Amino acid sequence: MEKLKRYIKECVSTPWDYIYIAELFLIFVLVLSLVRGRSLWYDEAFSWNIIHKSYSEIVYYTSRDVHPPLYYFILKFFTDIFGDSRYVCHLVSAIPFMATLVFAGAFIGKRFTGEARVVVTLLMLSAPAVMLISTEERMYSWAELMLMISFVLSVRLAEKREVHGFLWEWVGLGISDALAAYFHYFAGAVAIVISVLLMIYLLIYSDKRLFHLKYWVTANLISVVLYLPWLSVFFLQLSDVKGGYWIEKFSPADIPGYLKVLFGDDVVMFCLLALLAAAAVVMILMSGSGKSVMIPVGGILVTLLYMALGITISILVTPVFHRRYMVLAAPIFWLSVGLAFYLKPQRAVRIALAAVAVAAFIGSYRFVYDYRVREYTIYNYLNKNMDEDDVILSNNMHVAGQMSVCFPDTDEYIAREALEDEVFKYWDEITPICFYDDPGEIATDDTVWLLIRGKDETLSRQMEDMGYEVTYCGKKTAGDHLKSIKVKVYRCKR
Repeated sequence: MEKLKRYIKECVSTPWDYIYIAELFLIFVLVLSLVRGRSLWYDEAFSWNIIHKSYSEIVYYTSRDVHPPLYYFILKFFTDIFGDSRYVCHLVSAIPFMATLVFAGAFIGKRFTGEARVVVTLLMLSAPAVMLISTEERMYSWAELMLMISFVLSVRLAEKREVHGFLWEWVGLGISDALAAYFHYFAGAVAIVISVLLMIYLLIYSDKRLFHLKYWVTANLISVVLYLPWLSVFFLQLSDVKGGYWIEKFSPADIPGYLKVLFGDDVVMFCLLALLAAAAVVMILMSGSGKSVMIPVGGILVTLLYMALGITISILVTPVFHRRYMVLAAPIFWLSVGLAFYLKPQRAVRIALAAVAVAAFIGSYRFVYDYRVREYTIYNYLNKNMDEDDVILSNNMHVAGQMSVCFPDTDEYIAREALEDEVFKYWDEITPICFYDDPGEIATDDTVWLLIRGKDETLSRQMEDMGYEVTYCGKKTAGDHLKSIKVKVYRCKR
């Protein structure tokens, strides 16, 4: 007990420590306000549906998808205990998201000032994509946590000149790298970049190169051994993706999309944060050499090299690098950018950085809150107007997937041909959605709610031909990746 008291006293010893604790509490409360939102999109609908399968079935279906299974195991484990509500599913992502901030904060607090910890933590939430994607019912926050652990361990190992006494850090690095790849393949790519940069640094600056190289090889062997059970599946998935994938061929016009994940879609905020990143590079150049410089240099290099690697894979192998995958390196990037301003801190610079961090955080939270809570009008409208025995009919798999989560007890129909354009061909096996070959199979006297995405009005005309009175109810908002989409809603009655 005395040791615990001393530890707490050491952790909370300055006013900045109290501010940091209050900041974390505020962030957690705001994150809770986001996870109550009803908005979701196609991939989140996949997550919710697949957890209702057994663990062996999860392995089967994910092996036919494009992601590894570890996140789905964790999500199923928690939802089996606490229920499958959307709130629980979001919390499973929100907790590692907060853990990433706490872990990074602990690292900053030991190496820099309490002020740096407060400001840089806010800066890590400056891009809306980070807060949005990291609290989705997806694997990104877990992958970010593993990558932050790998980055911090790599910094610690790069700084140590001793050969012995750090075996567990090397083992931890090998485990965190493997876990990152089990959460997301491109998280594995970030881990590879971190590992290669660590090796290069040790080869250049270490006095005991061969010994450090031995430990580095050991850590990577641990990662490979841990990943062997899934490696064959990865190559099968890669082979399938080469045969055709939904991501379009890379062009230089895609680069701004990657950068928008780091800096935001809003033009003003994009320019402000991009200038901040450029100023961080200037601060690094002005600071000269030293151990502390390695941290921002390493984090920025990790992000840039990761983006270059993703683009290279898309060009040379097959287009697989989507812009949202940039979020995996975003926490490390903004940690590094923020710390660059504390290499040789000047009062005016620190005040300006704090102002930008606060403004960016507020803007980021407002964007995500509007998307999650305010803009998902299709759920609010149907929830208010649908009767218990009503039926949902859609022409789009993305919309149908969302409705299967929002209204799991409602009969829902979609044409089987809608699966033809989907990478994952097994939606009819993991969801309660009814896939029909002929609209005449929808035999009901109850109201049918017709949801149409796009300009094709074939379904509305078919419903009229079947004797339904079709009434247009307007366009409602549904979810999509980093944006909202418009869906036309029709009420069809006999």
